[in-house]
Amino acid sequence: MSESSLHFTVHPSVVYQLGESLISDAMQAIIELVKNSYDADASYSKVIIDTQGVTIPDDSFYKNKSRGVIIIEDDGFGMNHDDLIEGWLTISNRHKLDMKKKKKLTAKGRTPLGDKGLGRLGVQKLGKNVEIYTQKKDKTGYHLGFSWQEFTSVDKLEDVKVNLNEISYLKPYGTRIVVSDLMEPEFWKMDIVNEKKRNEGKGKERPVAIERLKKELSSLISPYKDIRDFTVYIEIDGKVIDLIEISDALRNYASLKYNLKFDSKHLLINGHVKLNYFMPRSKQEISVFNTIVLNDDGEKFYKFLESQNLPYKYKMIKSKTKKWFVEFECKKEFSDIDRIEFITKNDIANPGSFIGEIEFFNLNLTSDKKLINSNNIEYSQIIKNFSGIKVFRDGFVIRVDQDWLGLGQQQTSGASYYGLRPLNTLGYISLSARENLKLEETTDREGFKDSPYYRNFFSLLKEFISFSGNVQEDLRRSWLKYYKEHQETESGIDPNDAIEDISKIIKNTLSDAKDHKKNIITLKDNISKNISNSTSMIENIAKNDELSSDIRNRALDLLDQFKPIKDEADSFLSRMGEYMSELDSLKEHPNIIDERIKELNHQLEMMYEAVALGLAAEVLSHEIGNITDQLSIRAKKIKSDLSNGKSSERSILTFIEYVYSSVSALQKQMSYITPSLRFVREKRSVINIDNFFTEVTDYFKARWKGKNICLDIINNNKSQLSILVNKGKLIQIIDNLIVNSEYWLKEDLKQEKINKGIINVIISLPSIFIYDNGRGIDPSVEFTLFDPFITTKYNGRGLGLFIVKQLLDSEGCDIELLPERNRRKRLFKFKLNLEGIINE
Repeated sequence: MSESSLHFTVHPSVVYQLGESLISDAMQAIIELVKNSYDADASYSKVIIDTQGVTIPDDSFYKNKSRGVIIIEDDGFGMNHDDLIEGWLTISNRHKLDMKKKKKLTAKGRTPLGDKGLGRLGVQKLGKNVEIYTQKKDKTGYHLGFSWQEFTSVDKLEDVKVNLNEISYLKPYGTRIVVSDLMEPEFWKMDIVNEKKRNEGKGKERPVAIERLKKELSSLISPYKDIRDFTVYIEIDGKVIDLIEISDALRNYASLKYNLKFDSKHLLINGHVKLNYFMPRSKQEISVFNTIVLNDDGEKFYKFLESQNLPYKYKMIKSKTKKWFVEFECKKEFSDIDRIEFITKNDIANPGSFIGEIEFFNLNLTSDKKLINSNNIEYSQIIKNFSGIKVFRDGFVIRVDQDWLGLGQQQTSGASYYGLRPLNTLGYISLSARENLKLEETTDREGFKDSPYYRNFFSLLKEFISFSGNVQEDLRRSWLKYYKEHQETESGIDPNDAIEDISKIIKNTLSDAKDHKKNIITLKDNISKNISNSTSMIENIAKNDELSSDIRNRALDLLDQFKPIKDEADSFLSRMGEYMSELDSLKEHPNIIDERIKELNHQLEMMYEAVALGLAAEVLSHEIGNITDQLSIRAKKIKSDLSNGKSSERSILTFIEYVYSSVSALQKQMSYITPSLRFVREKRSVINIDNFFTEVTDYFKARWKGKNICLDIINNNKSQLSILVNKGKLIQIIDNLIVNSEYWLKEDLKQEKINKGIINVIISLPSIFIYDNGRGIDPSVEFTLFDPFITTKYNGRGLGLFIVKQLLDSEGCDIELLPERNRRKRLFKFKLNLEGIINE
């Protein structure tokens, strides 16, 4: 045999093994056939499961070999002879993928869902024999059949027997696939039998397998009517199964709703909230909620939200419809999302436009007995069955983990305790084959292929999760604050009073306890005397024979009634006296509370300094890591050269010089952070501003070597002003601001939005202005920038600017974001007011 005649061949068993590995289970195999119906422009696909095999066609090639049949039929455009050859007998024909790439559409304007040409192999998960009845409109009909068993019994692929006949199809056009000799016919009915046995004598029968199929297919095909134009019918052993739909009736119970739209450039989020979203659980709080919120339809509560700046933070407005309480929105530019990935320097890996709807349900608001559709399925049960955010492509599910977006992690990570939760959230992300071609599914349809396009898609949705977490956190905490202020007002405490003021009120109130005790003792003595005199008078009346017996009897009755009242008054006044004694004994407690408050404030200040030091140390460790990595590489190189006799005196001297420069860089890094360490951070010193910023410039100049970022410092003070402060604290404040600018300038340089990063520091004591030429502050965090845990960084903690503000507050200073906007119409300039530490 000549080499030119050598070639690969494929054993038929390989095809069989492919089918085994590509499709996860029978459910997915059915959905692949249903997708074929969709791609054929069908308006419906009917799935018939017949465990008895009675529906097998009379002209079946495998009439006598059936132990159960599955039939999938549709009214699609059907197939001719060539379509059968290319579509079913040619493995991995990618005709549909070519259509997608060329953005070709079917006659109904659909983009094919299939693309790999391998889905048909999964049919073997269903049964041993496959038959196809099909006909194009006004064309010849065909009946094709083959058995999967032959793929394991013949030696060559071409030896697999294929039957093909011309027929007259029952309908003008369409396709009917018959899978016979089912692999597991008992799968569809054995659970019913077992359930009967488990419940024998209890009068219960529940078709578990049918319910599972119903649930599976309901989740595989979009239960949302508004994102599909295709219907699936199911029949099992003559019983019609209605797929569950997420109806408008159910969705009307949502307490909170989000609409998402990504148009390839911007992520748009619109939110709607009902008043019942704020409904508390305890009976006491519900009673207050009804009084202070529901009685005026939330008018006063909304004014309170305005006082919390929520309308400004989230573009929130009072809803014009009665259905919703407030509405809000967010617009995020795609290129501004942190760590967005690029294919080339100027080409973002764009996943394509998509939409989505997510709804949050309060399961405590509606009784489990509430039924919401003709299937008598409970409200809460549907939410539990279909909870999570699903992904559909042209109405067909892409299987992802239930909590693939990490909703549950928000509670455990501290990101948002009140954010969306996986078990009471329903929603979908709707993709299309046409717009989202780059978002590829894995071969087994169990999720997405990991790629820059998918990672950017995921980042977009994480932006939504972050935004929803922030807004829900603010809304819920606003209600708690509103409730707390109401309770304080009811108690006679001004909500604006500081804790020190409240302590003073308590102290003054307790100081009166001793006087009140004296008054109670005096009152008790006076009452005792009056009661004694009154008792004597009544006794004299009762003994007076000159008075009528009726009057004397009434006097005796009055005396009997008077005695228990006297005893009760004595007891009550005694208890009041004891209570006043207890209050008097507490008069020193407010002083203790005052000292505890001072200590707590001091501990908080120490904590803020420690966190700031930790953030600085994190940056330092990164720089040290870079230096040590380079030292390690150069050391290995010089060692290798020495071992091989390749080193020269010059190369050794060069290495020694590099070690010296690395040690010098480490010493400079350590000298910069040393003032922040505990043993020196208590010391205050007079700091010359010019000298301080010279050190800052030297530090960052070394840090930014080769990174195209620089500091531009301008001192507008004519006289040499200085400040009195702990140097380490000042370093932490300035370092946090500069490192924050550095982070975003690197991102803008990477995306080529700027040619060079410049951080400007304008000194005009008592003020210092710090800003850069980067993108500016993301509008979504303009009003929350100095709050803890607010960040738009990919893995940010949201503590840097919060710590800066706390450190400045501890010195009687402040920081603000000025209203001036940059070329992108964003806030960008920070102003530090250092009046509290100016050295007079």
